[in-house]
Amino acid sequence: MNSFLKKHKILLLLGKIFPKSNYRYFHCDKYWMYGNIIDSTVRNAFIHNTFEDDALFKEISFFLNNKSTYVDIGANYGLHAMGVISLNRKKKIYTHLIEPNSDCISCLKKTIKKNYLDNAYLHEIAIGEENGSVTFQYNRNFSVTGSVCSRFLKQSQDLQKTKTWKSYSVSKITIDQWINENALKTVKVMKLDTSGYDWNIYCGGQKTFKGGLINVIFFDLLKEQLFLHGTKVSQIIKFLLDNGYYLYHSIGQKNEKKHIFNLGNQNRSYCPMDVKKMLERENCEKSYKHVHGMAVHSSYLNDIKVTKYA
Repeated sequence: MNSFLKKHKILLLLGKIFPKSNYRYFHCDKYWMYGNIIDSTVRNAFIHNTFEDDALFKEISFFLNNKSTYVDIGANYGLHAMGVISLNRKKKIYTHLIEPNSDCISCLKKTIKKNYLDNAYLHEIAIGEENGSVTFQYNRNFSVTGSVCSRFLKQSQDLQKTKTWKSYSVSKITIDQWINENALKTVKVMKLDTSGYDWNIYCGGQKTFKGGLINVIFFDLLKEQLFLHGTKVSQIIKFLLDNGYYLYHSIGQKNEKKHIFNLGNQNRSYCPMDVKKMLERENCEKSYKHVHGMAVHSSYLNDIKVTKYA
């Protein structure tokens, strides 16, 4: 057994013996984080003292200029948002963290206060296809399992361990309503990470997405998670295309066909998604299980110099 696994097991054991020690502050890339060490995502960051996905943070940061707005839907304990904030500490970025998990929200409040993040705003809500209220359920030992989708929750085997699950009512609003309430004229980048609940969010944002109010979207197409929510990959792809977005792989693709984006004095290359091929192979069990996607609205592309290489 390697030392990495030993550290995980030791922390879990200590958590059972001393439950009050589960919640703690720890350093991550020169910032203080506060979270539940029993949660595997937090525990991993605690052990490594770094945020979770530096490669993606750099891609997101490329599009963020001074005084731009960044929205994180599915903020969890804030490890992703803080990774982006860390790379943009010299810029004034307005960061909105949206999360229905009350445990994550209480920890995020401490993280934001400890680091004096005046431009970070918390929203304890669920974004969905309509306004109202909904029951949110999550595994207290693994927060990313949380969902407001009853279909998904019924099929989750972890629900059999009822003692580790918590449920309560949360407010749910559409992205159109949320944009209006917060008087946001433009969102430079939105990160969408809801473990398969994506379609409901898109359905509640017809005006927002069609009008290009969100310039760039970073999203994950998790085939199995989408299926458990009653959604197909093709629904997401077609929706984004119909609303004026061009689709790219955000990370993890290397081939000759690429587009070079130029913003200011920086360049980034992105591979366009082969949408036709993806749709043709959608029903192939082994194809496209996890796609790291990026959608750039056509109205925003006018502000970017793009060089295409076939």
